[in-house]
Amino acid sequence: MKRLTLFFVTVLLAASLCSAQTYQDASQFPWIRLQATDTTPPAVEGALYHDLSEHIPKVYANGSWTALGAGTFAGGSVTADIVMTTGEYIRSSTTTAHTTGLQGYDVDGTAYVNGISVTNGNTVAVALGAATASVAITSTGFNVSTAGAVSGVTTLAASGNVTTAGVTFGTTGGSEYIAVVDLADSDMVALRGTPVELIAAPGEGKYIEVVACQLIFDYGSGTAYAESADNLILGYDDGTTQIGNTLEMTGFIDQTADMVLWWVNSATARAAALAVNQNVALKNSGDGEIVTGDASDGALRVIITYRVYSSLGL
Repeated sequence: MKRLTLFFVTVLLAASLCSAQTYQDASQFPWIRLQATDTTPPAVEGALYHDLSEHIPKVYANGSWTALGAGTFAGGSVTADIVMTTGEYIRSSTTTAHTTGLQGYDVDGTAYVNGISVTNGNTVAVALGAATASVAITSTGFNVSTAGAVSGVTTLAASGNVTTAGVTFGTTGGSEYIAVVDLADSDMVALRGTPVELIAAPGEGKYIEVVACQLIFDYGSGTAYAESADNLILGYDDGTTQIGNTLEMTGFIDQTADMVLWWVNSATARAAALAVNQNVALKNSGDGEIVTGDASDGALRVIITYRVYSSLGL
């Protein structure tokens, strides 16, 4: 009530002064200058001063110093956009360990949860999100730089760009991925006529480089697969253009034990058009389909590491 009364008295005083005479310019208009200091003056009810340290006027009311005008917001609803000029900030207090921030309302939990929180200290602590909040960042560019360790990250589930220790994943200049493909018995016995896609075609102007590949035969029990000249290859365009060496099946899928076989690349030149925007598949290059054993035989797992290149003018 005291603050409101003071405001109206000031307005009435200014109005009366303005109506008493005509002023030629702003320098002739009456004004009151508050004492400017960075030292808090004696606590006297209704006292006014300009705080140099925070650059705002303050009034002593109801037992405490309170900033006037745009320096503080006393609470309530904001019904219009807040527009700030350059160099203006929303700031916390100067008290150590004070936490301020932005909260959203959890309808199910019927409580407010932190979206962004800032805690004062020798090093300001900024926290994004909370245990009951989801955080999404959409941007044309997002850079994370830190002098310390990044902790608390257990899984990067989504696709995107990640750079760590000089290795880049997700860029258009040589992104690297790992694909794991499991073949069932029905796939194994049809690989000659129906190759299994391991890597989808990457898109116009892009091509796939196979970096490494291993085949793991998980033997079940009973009779193993039977083959004579039925070997496997990796190839572009559903296996039409072979990549690297031929994977010998003798001594591999005909064994009654778990087995591992490694693919090896080769220095074979080929027309670039045979690789651009082509998938990579596993194919039986032999003279007939592989013959299955009994229904309890194991399956084949393919683990393939590859890079995708683009913007190379191909």
